[in-house]
Amino acid sequence: GIWRGTRHASTPQRMCTVTYLPVGEETLLTSSRDVHISRSEALPPDIYDYPDGRILHPLDPDGGGTWCAVHERGWAVILLNGAFFPHRPAPPYRMSRGRLPLMLSASPRAVRRFQTIDLTGVEPFTCILHRMKELIEVRWDGSEKSIHELDGSRHHIWSSCTLYDHQTSVMRARWFDAWVASGQSEHFFSIRDFHLQAGDGDPACSLLMSRPDGNATVSITSLRIDQRGCEMSYLGLGSGDRSWKDIRIDYLAADNP
Repeated sequence: GIWRGTRHASTPQRMCTVTYLPVGEETLLTSSRDVHISRSEALPPDIYDYPDGRILHPLDPDGGGTWCAVHERGWAVILLNGAFFPHRPAPPYRMSRGRLPLMLSASPRAVRRFQTIDLTGVEPFTCILHRMKELIEVRWDGSEKSIHELDGSRHHIWSSCTLYDHQTSVMRARWFDAWVASGQSEHFFSIRDFHLQAGDGDPACSLLMSRPDGNATVSITSLRIDQRGCEMSYLGLGSGDRSWKDIRIDYLAADNP
């Protein structure tokens, strides 16, 4: 299985920017993966067979997990580093956070799974959970869990607190609000342009982020979700091939009538 990786204790942190956007009968969940450029390039999304069913996800070869997963039962889970406030990493950790999207999406009751899972020795994180009309934000700050149900009928944006301070996060939310208000969000492909172009000219804060310390946006993963399944589109930014790669997983009919 791909969960056997053990290098997570010493590898650079994973950080992300995530947007949620309802467009008609569809939902768009998009993640800009912001990591240190020394981290190994991820493998594009594929459908993997697990004991609890099939899961569509990209693969992080360093930690053996992922930051974005969609199970054939319909749960989509996206991971961000950190909870509410920046934390000081304290490896070694008992378990890589990259396992969490796989574990939570594989459970028929993802929120209940989060409530019962032992997170002792796991680095703080935020996970966005989506299935049908449900949109839920769960966080682990290193000592306590929190669960927050969100309004799935409106747009949302998250910026990892370990990489973006409060002021920057608020500024990015304003960019997103203005972009949605402009009407550009009406076509589902346009969210890709937002993740590639949004900003004020400062690459340290732009959605397509780049900083002198080596942290940068290395890929964009966009989920186009409907009642029947999910198409995952992936753009790797670390290589010369700047073309989107698309792969779809269909939901089990019994779970999504």
